[in-house]
Amino acid sequence: DFFFKVDVKSNDTLAAGIIGQSQAGNVTISDCKHVGTITSAKQYAGGIVANSNTAATCDILRCSHEGDVLGGGDYAGGIIGLAKAPGSVINCCATGGIVKGGMCGAGIAADCIGTMRVENCYSSMNINAKYGMGGIVGRMVNLVNPNTTGTWDAEQATFLIGCNAWGDIETVNENGQSPASGYSSAAILGCTLFKHTLSNCWRNPDMKFRAYPSDMATYNVPVDQPDSNPSSPYVKIGEETYYMPWHGKAAAAGKTPASVAKTIGWDETIWDLSGTEPKLK
Repeated sequence: DFFFKVDVKSNDTLAAGIIGQSQAGNVTISDCKHVGTITSAKQYAGGIVANSNTAATCDILRCSHEGDVLGGGDYAGGIIGLAKAPGSVINCCATGGIVKGGMCGAGIAADCIGTMRVENCYSSMNINAKYGMGGIVGRMVNLVNPNTTGTWDAEQATFLIGCNAWGDIETVNENGQSPASGYSSAAILGCTLFKHTLSNCWRNPDMKFRAYPSDMATYNVPVDQPDSNPSSPYVKIGEETYYMPWHGKAAAAGKTPASVAKTIGWDETIWDLSGTEPKLK
């Protein structure tokens, strides 16, 4: 086990609690805890990893971050900023702070470009960015510009399973920003494809959610959505090309994130679920 209590600040890019950027090979980060503020003047900020970049794979297992993640640009996440390499984030949590950034800010993983599995993760981070925000994942699309690629119906081996989002989400954009001028945001996964596997994820029923400015109030209400997989794909909300949010389902009133985790079936040899919040043992 590794425990680091330190503020990390980059005057350029790449600030993280454990690894700034992984460059090669199969990388596994496990059983690490970081406490402190992460600050990147530009893009790529993560509580554990800023950018998995050119690694063959990058797996983050049983890791936690506590504190603010402040990105001066895109890709700020409570656990990982840009998950560029294939891999996983499993049994991880981010708590006790705010995630700030530009495009793609999220409680666990800001942007998952390659094949990715995010499972049994918890975040209470408040998200404050432009768009592509998610309580767990900001974006899972592997597309630079979905308006021009025409591949929204492609199948991608990406999984988001059994996660809890308990923080608030609020855009920094002024009135006039529309779903056509930026990726959507959501309580669980801000922007997705049709044929991902999305299942058994829950949000705080009292979540404060403002994905778009106040002049677009109808977009600022999370709605319960069914699970999705390649055999029963995601059903798009609305007509806007960029608008592909997945809010999961609201937990019942009075439920705590720990009690929801118990219902999902999180491994209690890994998690302490005796209190209000899930904590790694």
